Amino acid sequence: MQGLILRLLFTGKFRTHNPVYLFVMLIIGIFVSLPLFASLLGLWQSQWDFLLSSMLYTPFSVIGIAFLVNVVASLTAKKPQTAENNGNAFF
Repeated sequence: MQGLILRLLFTGKFRTHNPVYLFVMLIIGIFVSLPLFASLLGLWQSQWDFLLSSMLYTPFSVIGIAFLVNVVASLTAKKPQTAENNGNAFF
């Protein structure tokens, strides 16, 4: 299941129009990407001890950024007309 979710995340097809799922995806994306943004802010202020932490958090932040990209894609995308409404959350 995790492999399926990661594949859908990185291909940009992890989309939904359910507001609860979008909110959870947004919170996960922000929470996971926050250490990278804090490390980059520290590097901008010339505190080089943040360099190690930014390298350690990069794999997690890539997943967080993928969540945020899919949230934006879900908000701007329209449901395809060929999709059936069979109760599945994702299309």
